[in-house]
Amino acid sequence: MMMLVGTPRAHAQERREPAGDATERARARFVEAAALAREGRWSEALDRFEQSAALRPHAVATFNIAYCERALGHDTRAWYRFRRAVEEDARAGGAELSEALRRGAEEYAAELETRLVHAIVTVEPGDASVSVDGRPLEPIVSSGARPVLAVGVRPPGPPEPAPQATFEVILDPGRHTFFIRKGDTSATIEEQVAAGESLRLSFPAQPPAPRPRQAAQPLVPSPDGMPTQRVGALVVGGVGLASLTAGVVFGALTVSRWNEAVDACPARSSCPDDRGLRLSQEARQYGNVATVALVTSGTAAVGAIVLWLTAPGNGATGAAPVARRVPARFEW
Repeated sequence: MMMLVGTPRAHAQERREPAGDATERARARFVEAAALAREGRWSEALDRFEQSAALRPHAVATFNIAYCERALGHDTRAWYRFRRAVEEDARAGGAELSEALRRGAEEYAAELETRLVHAIVTVEPGDASVSVDGRPLEPIVSSGARPVLAVGVRPPGPPEPAPQATFEVILDPGRHTFFIRKGDTSATIEEQVAAGESLRLSFPAQPPAPRPRQAAQPLVPSPDGMPTQRVGALVVGGVGLASLTAGVVFGALTVSRWNEAVDACPARSSCPDDRGLRLSQEARQYGNVATVALVTSGTAAVGAIVLWLTAPGNGATGAAPVARRVPARFEW
């Protein structure tokens, strides 16, 4: 793997540029950055390399900025900077990057390309202003049917007009915040994207028209003015009472038949005829019916109590419909 390179002094001498005060300060920042990078202090190294490049732009400094961004996991920024290093070297006639650095920058850019997310974005209206993660977009390709812009490359700033209604953005995998503004209306939308994903996104610059709110429907009262739910509670309670009565009756029949069966078979181990067997079978049947009736009565009683206690009072209305949450926060 390619590592950071030292000061671009040798290449600068090839171009025979005078070493003024800005160049000396740029070289000092470059040396500081290289030392920090060797210690793995990538954020500080990145800051020094950017200071050096601001004082004296050079493809080698741009290459090292890209390398720091890559180490920090900023894939889009690193990809953009590696490409830019190659472009800067080309504008300098190939005098700033060695062949090894030029090839390394191209290979790194190709490697990062496989992890970047490509999204076809459509905004409505087409002249809305857009920013992502609090930063305006950086144009990569302006010509052609669909412009291409990079996310996260430029410093934080306000949204800028979209190049057209549909365009392509290149961004890191992860969660991003899209901000779309048209006049006094704006929308903020969160999107989660995966590494290497290609997708289409459509964003409005104004909130959708509100859906008509349905009027709450009142509960239907019974003829005597009692809410339907309490009428149901009385019906269920009546079923429970009937089941309780049946349980008591069949329980009494069970006891009666069992006593008759015992009397028909005084010896217990044998009966003089089949009357005792028939009476014992009837007792079991009545007992089963009594058990089911009593269980039903208990269940019905609980249900009736719940229905009665949870029923609204007379004239109460149903709950108003809850609006569906939309994945955007609108500001006016």
